[in-house]
Amino acid sequence: MNTIDEQPLPDKSKMKLLVRAHAGPRVGTGHVMRTLALGQAWKRLGGTVSFVAGELPTGLIAKIQSEKFELYRIDNSQCDHEDAKETAELATDLSADWIVLDGYQFDDDYQAELSHTQSRLIVIDDYQHASHQHADIILNQNAYANPETYRATSPAKILTGPSFALLRSEFSAAASSAERSASENPNPRPGSSKHIVKQARRILVTFGGEDADNWTLKTLQVLSDLNQKQLIVDCVIGACYQHIGELEVFKKTANMSLRIHRNVDRMSALMHRVDVAISAGGSTCYELARCGVPTIVVSIADNQAPVAMALSRLGVMISLDEFGISGKRKSADPTKQFTTTIRRLLNDYETRKTMSELGTALVDGNGGNRIASQMASMLYSFRDARTEDAQLLLQWRNDPEVRSVSFSQDVISLESHRNWLSKRLDDSDTKIWIAQDQSGRAVGQIRFDSRDEGETGVISIILDPTVRGRGMGPHLIAEACRAFFDSTMGQKIVAQIKPGNIASERAFRRAGFTSIEPLIIDGKIANQFVLLREEATTVSETKLKRSA
Repeated sequence: MNTIDEQPLPDKSKMKLLVRAHAGPRVGTGHVMRTLALGQAWKRLGGTVSFVAGELPTGLIAKIQSEKFELYRIDNSQCDHEDAKETAELATDLSADWIVLDGYQFDDDYQAELSHTQSRLIVIDDYQHASHQHADIILNQNAYANPETYRATSPAKILTGPSFALLRSEFSAAASSAERSASENPNPRPGSSKHIVKQARRILVTFGGEDADNWTLKTLQVLSDLNQKQLIVDCVIGACYQHIGELEVFKKTANMSLRIHRNVDRMSALMHRVDVAISAGGSTCYELARCGVPTIVVSIADNQAPVAMALSRLGVMISLDEFGISGKRKSADPTKQFTTTIRRLLNDYETRKTMSELGTALVDGNGGNRIASQMASMLYSFRDARTEDAQLLLQWRNDPEVRSVSFSQDVISLESHRNWLSKRLDDSDTKIWIAQDQSGRAVGQIRFDSRDEGETGVISIILDPTVRGRGMGPHLIAEACRAFFDSTMGQKIVAQIKPGNIASERAFRRAGFTSIEPLIIDGKIANQFVLLREEATTVSETKLKRSA
């Protein structure tokens, strides 16, 4: 690991993310593992990622470094005031744009210390462990999450539910399709669901990074007692697992084919090969749902029970908490109930098929991208366009890629463009805003033309080539629309898009627009999309920086 003096600081032109995730012998590795997913998404947007921690297992260090993320060591890692002070100092030294906190010990006092930095703060919270008054974003990826429980105490943007589940890039739609192709079906359809066999015999057992109470061995003993020699069991143990000796002894007499894996690099590949999983109730559940694996969940910690029960209510998984297996409720014979549940699921094709379909529908693997894009968009601001922007605006307008999707594809001259811009800047019915990053670099133009006596705003957007394809469009559109509604009496915003411009249509739909009747513009069909005032947040989260 590095100290701040051992290497040059990151490139100041890039967005910088600093992750402080709690890990340890009694905490496990889950907080670090899911923040790796956010780091991957941030890196795809062109940003840099640094982790800060105390002691970490060797396997976890290797995973962080394999992503080419910087890893810094702090002297005090007890999630207390000294820890917060060191983290804040590192964030300042790195000029971090965002600090990510993931851990149940990062309370309001800890967050208050970080508020003295220039960094924005995102807190990953599973059960409202603090009021988060200093957070800019609160993320709860769980199926049971209720955004209203946070709004009462925090002014932050709230992101909740499995659409924001932090899954590593191996669980993306493209990667999942490739894994299925290799493991199940020689000619799969892209995005097709998991192949469900009539009789399940391949089982995955995984209980997280530590599994202090050795639920791994308890589960393997139950499977062995099924006396089904055709079972093939893949057992995954984590970096902090302390019972490997007992496991190796058990393997010699196990009444099944048992393979033990430690620190698996491609967990998704393993998940796609199995028919059923038995898992703890942490973030792994969302990975299994994404892969369409019918799963039995055992909550091995109190904070896992809500995850297990919520997914059970949705029909995605079976929670053994309902039967008292993990001590949540009393059962006359929990081992017998465990055995009965496993045996029934292995034989029940229809139930497994339904669970698989519900799982893949619930979790699409794009949560990290959604979160990173929203974080990045909050680093951008808008200012009014000026006459001296003419050449830049013309450069964007004449870009061949832009002209190919424009209703007018002619190349515009500088003189003609200057005249047009001068008139538009003097026109009270036109707003032209320049989106810029934190360094002041212009990254795009958003224009609104008011129609129908100010009732309607017609929007157009052009992004600089350096930021296209990073998922920024929908969030900049949404922020600009909220700012437009805040600054006008307009009741709706309309986007008019040339047929075939699929990227723009997707961006506006993701920003909340819905399709309406097409329109003929200069003899050409324009697909139309609309956003109503009542469907947009009326308080803008983007500060409009007016020119002096």
